[in-house]
Amino acid sequence: ARLEKDRFPKAYDCDDCIPMVDKVVDTNWQKEAHDQKLSALS
Repeated sequence: ARLEKDRFPKAYDCDDCIPMVDKVVDTNWQKEAHDQKLSALS
């Protein structure tokens, strides 16, 4: 999100105004990280 902010400053007037796409990406990343932890444990 921070890198996107540098590229599109007008779309990020405040840190709370994060587009839905960013939230989806974060969720997918967290899920992948979680799955990797499970794989590492098994």
